[in-house]
Formats: sequence, structure tokens, C-alpha cells
Amino acid sequence: MTVRQHRIFTALVLAGVLVRIGAALFTTNSQDVALFGYIATQGAQGHTLYGDPEFSYPPLVGFIMLAAGKLLAILGLPIVVHAAPLSPFAVPGLVTADLATPFASLLIKLPAMLGDAALALAVDRACRLAGARETARRIAVIFVWLNPLIIFDSSVQASWDCIVPLSIIAAGMAALDGEGSASGAWIAIGALAKIVPVTFIPLAAAALWRAGSGVWRLASAIGAGAIVAAVALGPIAASGELPALRDLVAGRSAAAGFGGFNAWTSLHAYVFAQAAAWMAIHGPTVATVASVVQFVAVVVTAVALLRVTPLTIERFVIAATAVLAVILVTAPYVQPGYVVWLAPFCAILGACGKPRWNALLWLASGCALAFMLTVRAPAALAVPACWFFHLCDPLAFVRAGYAYAYESGTLTPLAQVDNGMIVGIAGTFVFLLVVWCALAEWRKANA
Repeated sequence: MTVRQHRIFTALVLAGVLVRIGAALFTTNSQDVALFGYIATQGAQGHTLYGDPEFSYPPLVGFIMLAAGKLLAILGLPIVVHAAPLSPFAVPGLVTADLATPFASLLIKLPAMLGDAALALAVDRACRLAGARETARRIAVIFVWLNPLIIFDSSVQASWDCIVPLSIIAAGMAALDGEGSASGAWIAIGALAKIVPVTFIPLAAAALWRAGSGVWRLASAIGAGAIVAAVALGPIAASGELPALRDLVAGRSAAAGFGGFNAWTSLHAYVFAQAAAWMAIHGPTVATVASVVQFVAVVVTAVALLRVTPLTIERFVIAATAVLAVILVTAPYVQPGYVVWLAPFCAILGACGKPRWNALLWLASGCALAFMLTVRAPAALAVPACWFFHLCDPLAFVRAGYAYAYESGTLTPLAQVDNGMIVGIAGTFVFLLVVWCALAEWRKANA
């Protein structure tokens, strides 16, 4: 890489840092960020994490939010303010008059932003292990680091979906290196932030076994994962909140419903009213069938990893991509941010001389971001910039967001729901395309 190319790469990395900080300070008045602000407020008041029943997530990131609240309390800075003039224009589930203050918002989003940085480093190392050229490797890093969807998910929405691919990639690389303890620890860290990485235990175990590790290192992986889980769950157990954590996570999984960024969103259309009524009754059965399909996909993929020779990081990435895509196709409810799970794997495969994966990366990311902006009332995202920094008229922006959220539709009562259905159905086709391409890539790699 020439000096000029190195400077360009460095400038792009710095641009990603500045964009994230700006987005964290100036954007979002969604109820997700307000919820996380309340969790930080609990930390400032010395409360426990699951004192608020709305926090139905694993505890790892929640602990960081509690710590952020304590820091803000020490500094004497407010965390959430109620903007009373905005109250008449609140939209349930999307827009709230309770705004996280800029510095609190930055701290709340910081864990996800740091996760983005760690994910970019993991992509860089995976590309190195796969033997990618330096230019292709750096392009893969930039495709992740400057991906608008990934930036939006962490720096605007305060979501930490980046932890899923980070933990899976890191666990896979450690397993291929025969480092059982590191592999198990990474899976545990991922599961303590987002439950999904637990699904990849069979893949990591298969990679560890194929690395010649034997039973001892498999045991070390289990032991390391158990130790990480015990350390993280210790404070929860000490406060007597383990039953609450279990019930909250189980309740969240059972009550997810059907819809989001997938074909299930079509159930909102009038024409599918009868199907929606049927799903209201038989939804749990359908969800169970989906879980069985996902389990079978994981087991079959793990067996395939055990049989392939040699097992490389590229083949592990193909296998993980296929499993993630199957999960997204079959899951009852898919948030658009879940596409963040796929993007790094596509970038790694693109760096391995497979350009169609770069196309899939941007196709999936573009569809997910379009869906996100469709359902999030775009004008409302800038309300914190207007309210705290006086860069615009907050009432005008929140009125625009309210009008957008309740604009009449053709297929449903709301226009943005119609638009979301179109993009959501397109998302399912993209996921199916990813599954097909992963299977084709696997056959080609093992021909």
C-alpha cells in the first residue's frame, strides 16, 4: 500500500470516529434510548439493573449503562430531561418527549461504538488469516467501519448488535488456533450481551475439535465460558435478581410476535387479515417450528465443519454466514439492525476474492437501513440536535415526525407500514439469496 493510500485509509478511520461521536450527540429521541437513559438513571440512584422490568436484555451492556449513570451522577450531569412541549407529538414506541441529554447519550452509546471498533479489528485479523491482499483487507475494514447501517445501529439507536458477529468471529479464530479458553470466553461474552452467540457453540466446538484440540481443550472452552458467565452473573445473583433475569429473557423471547424486517411484516396488510388472525392463535407453534429449523441448520453445519478438510477461517465464515441467514429467514421477528450480524462476514468473504459478497453486503445493509428510516420517523431523529443545540426548531421537527408516523396508507392504516412491508419482504429475499450464495460457496470450496 502506498503512502497516499495509507493516508486515505487513516482519514476514513478517523472520519468513522467523528461521525459516530456526532451521531451519538445529536440524534435519536426514540424510546429505546430513553429506556437506556432510565437504566443509567438507576445506576446514578444506586438501583440494581433489573429493578426496571423494561430492561429485558442480558446484563453485560446494562452494567456499563449503570456505570455511566454513576459517572454522570458524580459529575452532576442530568441524564434524561422531559421536554414538555414535545409531549403532544409523542409516538408510542418510536418518539418520546423524554430525551437523553447529549453527554449521557454519548456514554450510553459508547459500548456499542467501541464494539464497532473491535468488530473492525476482528474483520482485519480474519482477513489476514484468510490470506486476503492488503488492499482488499483494508476495504473490508472500511466496508464495516463506515457502513451506514452499522453506524446507525450503534451511534443512533444505541444497539449493540455488533457484539454478535464480533464474538462469533473471535471465537472461530480462537478455535482454529486451538485456543479453547479464548473461544469459550468469546461465546460467553457474546451471549451475555446478546443471546444469539449461544447458537454458535456447536460451530466453535467443531472448529476447536478439527484444530486437533481434543477433549481437554473442549473442556477448557466450557470452563472459560462458565467462569465468564459466573463473573458477569455474580452481581445479579447477589441481588437476588437471577429469577427476574430468567423470566424477562424468556418472556421477551416468547412475546416477540411476528413482523419486523422480514416477510412476516406482510401480516399487517388488510388482504392478509385472516392469516394474521390464524397466526394470533397458532403463532407459538410456528415459532417452535422455526426454532427447530434453526437448530437443525446449526447441527448440520457443525457436522459439515467436522468433515471438511482443511478447515480454514474462510470455510468457518461461510458456515457462520449460512447459519445467520437461516436464522434471519426463519425468525418470527427480525429487527433491521440484525443485518449487522451478516455484514462483517460478507466483508471478509469479499476480501477473499469473492466480489458478489460485497454486493450482498451493501444490498442487505441498504434494505435494512431503508426499513429503519421508514419506521423511525426520520425527522424525529434530529430532535435532540434541535432541543439541546438549537440547530433547528424542535417543535417543527417533532410535528413532522408525528405527521409522518400517522400518514394514511393504502394497504394498511399507515403509509410507513406499507413502505415497511415492501422493504421487509425484500429483506427476506435478500436473506434467502445469502443462504443460496453461502451454500454455493461451500460446494465450490469443497469441490
